[in-house]
Amino acid sequence: MWRFRHQRLRQRKFQRLLGRQNHRTKMVLVLALFIAALFSLRLYGPDPVPALAPVRAAQTNPVIVRPTIPDQLVHGMINTCLPAAGLSNSGTGSTVGGIAGTVSDVFFFLTGIQSGDPKSLFRSQVALLGGGADSPVSVPVLPEVEAEDEEEVAVPDQPLLPEADKGDKGQIFPAGAAVVGIYHTHNAESYVPSDGKAKLEGKNGGVFAVGSTLAQALREDYGINAVHAETIHDFPDWNRSYVNSEQTARGLLKANPSLRVILDVHRDSGLTSREASRVKIDGQQVAKILLIVGTDSRFPHPRWKENYQFAQTLAKEMEQDYPGLLKGVRLQPGRYNQHLHPHSLLIEIGSDKNSGSEAERSAVMLARVISEVLKGK
Repeated sequence: MWRFRHQRLRQRKFQRLLGRQNHRTKMVLVLALFIAALFSLRLYGPDPVPALAPVRAAQTNPVIVRPTIPDQLVHGMINTCLPAAGLSNSGTGSTVGGIAGTVSDVFFFLTGIQSGDPKSLFRSQVALLGGGADSPVSVPVLPEVEAEDEEEVAVPDQPLLPEADKGDKGQIFPAGAAVVGIYHTHNAESYVPSDGKAKLEGKNGGVFAVGSTLAQALREDYGINAVHAETIHDFPDWNRSYVNSEQTARGLLKANPSLRVILDVHRDSGLTSREASRVKIDGQQVAKILLIVGTDSRFPHPRWKENYQFAQTLAKEMEQDYPGLLKGVRLQPGRYNQHLHPHSLLIEIGSDKNSGSEAERSAVMLARVISEVLKGK
């Protein structure tokens, strides 16, 4: 009888131990499968196209402040849906050892998700969970939409600058028409140190003054005729800004078939400091310039590589003339009206933390760069 009881006790202990091992094995297998799935997405996702220079993610949308969500609520959500996660509500971190600790380290290395930080599980996909009230980010309230394809503006293959009549000052006016077109999808964008706030709703903000400076410098300093559109596109509906500005871009091209360059001038936002968006050149503080090129990842855009090549040409000249002025060249999903012309770019001059005078000095420098590229120097 005693041997029989002892044998039963040993069997029960073995079964309990085996159950624990099976539970741990299942957890490890589930995590391993999840890691493998995420890793395969990274391996077989869209091939990145190398940019000319590494830059911070482009910020072309309005800054919004995200509310915080209590950690306890997120813990509860995860524990309810994924009980194997075993997250505690008492804090933001936990110590995991053994096999589970190793899996946690590998998991964080591949995905950036920390086992003790439940918000990190969703942060990459749910922007609302990614920071506190002091962390401004550039995400739109609703996705900005682009207009459906319309009849394309006829833009023949042509050099940047055709044969031109030159006046006494070497001015370049092909048939008396404009060579550079400038407009602003986000007219309200402004510079806080000069304008008092980041956006002037329903008005042409500080970025419009920068566009005017660019057009004036092209005309007066380099003899390149430029046309500058004043149409407001981002009011009353910010999310239809690009739908509206596409009509302006089409109008500029139709009224000025001689245009060789068309620029949508913006300013960046969401940076943590003013120093991140300015540089000292020739003894003066100037705003850095970011060139953005749309790709065909969201909409048909068969000539985007021509825009990219033009951006690279500008960037090379900018680095030669004003080292440090270029923040980078960035490829971005979306067309940004660049499908209308092979030399069309979105240009961000400084950020909302720059002063208007810093941005305008950069615009004068950009005018020289454009002139050098157009004249083939």
